Amino acid sequence: MGERRQIHNRLVEVYGPGVMSKQMVRRWCRTFSDGRQLVEDIPKAGRTRTATTDANVGKVDDMIRANRRITIDEVAEELESHMSELKTSSTTFFDTEKCQHDGCPDN
Repeated sequence: MGERRQIHNRLVEVYGPGVMSKQMVRRWCRTFSDGRQLVEDIPKAGRTRTATTDANVGKVDDMIRANRRITIDEVAEELESHMSELKTSSTTFFDTEKCQHDGCPDN
């Protein structure tokens, strides 16, 4: 138990108070104790995301700047992307949830 606390304290010293939680340190310690050796993410099963490429993000950004009232349907049609991928991408990269609730800032 003390070792986990020391690890968390060292992380806070180096990275500041916004570092991972004590619970996450506990989970990582358990994972490595169980035999994990790599810190890189383990590839997940499922289809690769194709809507969130840097090129598509740039295209969507350009489309929004050209027409601030463009709909997700119109963007999906233009990019020939699957709607669920695009909705996830727009929420992640353009913070649309915040815009819907707080109002979009003027750019």
